[in-house]
Amino acid sequence: MSSSGKARGGVFGRWVTALLIGTALLSISCVPQRGGGGGAPRHRLGGPAHHPLTSIKHVIIVSVDGLRPDAIPLADTPTLDRLIAQGLYSDHAETARPSLTLPSHVSMLTGLTVEHHGVTWNGYKPGFTSDATVFSEAKKAGLSTAIFTGKSKLLYLARPGTVDVLRGWIAEGDSAWKEGSSARVAEAFAREWTSAGFALTFIHLREPDSYGHGYDWMSPEYLRGVEIVDRALGSIISTLENAGSWGKTALILTSDHGGFGDHHKERRIENYTIPWLCVGPHIEKGGLLDRPIRTYDTCPTALRLLGLDPPTGIDGRAVLEVTPR
Repeated sequence: MSSSGKARGGVFGRWVTALLIGTALLSISCVPQRGGGGGAPRHRLGGPAHHPLTSIKHVIIVSVDGLRPDAIPLADTPTLDRLIAQGLYSDHAETARPSLTLPSHVSMLTGLTVEHHGVTWNGYKPGFTSDATVFSEAKKAGLSTAIFTGKSKLLYLARPGTVDVLRGWIAEGDSAWKEGSSARVAEAFAREWTSAGFALTFIHLREPDSYGHGYDWMSPEYLRGVEIVDRALGSIISTLENAGSWGKTALILTSDHGGFGDHHKERRIENYTIPWLCVGPHIEKGGLLDRPIRTYDTCPTALRLLGLDPPTGIDGRAVLEVTPR
């Protein structure tokens, strides 16, 4: 499909169709239903998914650095398109403020706002967060954890004793800015994943951010960076399918920030708006999440999918539409 054709038939078009169908159905019944003709289902706020904990053995969080949701319909992204069709999706989730890579990822993986975790810098610093993370909570429950990252600054989240496997281009000593980082991350993932896999995995893919800074967000080069990530994501899913793990995996895909021009520092909706989707056993297919989703909701959602309680006192709340009761 051409870029323009995909844009016309993409997520926004499905959203409008679903809205019109849903409005008509609500005039007949107050119970949420699927619209006719393949329209996306509407979801009540706070309606938990109905699937057993035992159906999910692996939770994978994928963060695509700098991915704007409105770039997906414009690029050739068969893997992202497949995931959106197979899961619950929001194209208007919100990241942390400031919309910077490290503060946002700390919010994503601790469930805390920037005001509460205190990370306002955006470069590599020795040391680790002292806050509870998805990794520390999983390890306390005796579960295996792994990080595959394309940026060294994210090592701040890999507190010793909380991550069993740490891999990534930067962690292995390669250049930070060469094209192919996500491909290398996908290769490392394929080497480390077995039929047993990890209970909790975090994967960071960097190209949209790199190409945005280099050529401007939404430029042809930026969209090429989105397509590079899509191929790496396809390779990651193939690894899971070949290992027999995909049917037992809940995958959350999101981003740390958007971008406008050649940066993402200003207070603009293009910088704050991010995609958020979840795919997994018994999770509604092709649904749209219309209510607010924030990046710090990712941490408690991932833990709930693993059957674990989130840390007390965090700001995030589990996305109940994808988590068990």
